[in-house]
Amino acid sequence: MKPSDITTLLGDLLSQIEEFKYIDRNWGQLELEQPAVKFPCAITDVDNIQYADLLQKAQLAECEFTITIAVQNFHNTSQKSPCKDKGHDIFDLIDKVHEILQGYSTEALTPFCRRRLQKIEAEKGYSIYQLTYITATRTQILPKYQTAKPKPIIECKVKSVKLKV
Repeated sequence: MKPSDITTLLGDLLSQIEEFKYIDRNWGQLELEQPAVKFPCAITDVDNIQYADLLQKAQLAECEFTITIAVQNFHNTSQKSPCKDKGHDIFDLIDKVHEILQGYSTEALTPFCRRRLQKIEAEKGYSIYQLTYITATRTQILPKYQTAKPKPIIECKVKSVKLKV
């Protein structure tokens, strides 16, 4: 399975969450001066794949991927605020993502397993959290070189010619 297959699968799974207005692979959208997303958003990426050999013709590929969730901060979360609960909406989204992903598997992928939740510092009026999961798949090792068929040997027979001198 290629990394693009995993990010495509994640996009399909996260599209089940209606609250997300933008779902894509991470190409730096949140790092721009004016983020190129609609909030709330989910941005996915494959961060690390480690390979281990299984016999001679297969490998185990352990894949670590992240889902970055970002929301705009419009609500005061202080204890006296009348709408403080709305300021914690990002945690509801994190829970929904986890419900969909934890334990999800296919024929090719082992069950997804959450490894970490990390807050990402942001100064631009939005909150960002990153969820990290792992999965594994078995891959076939392709031969390095194709063996070429030997070229046929062309035999030339020359008739002997007698020269008169």
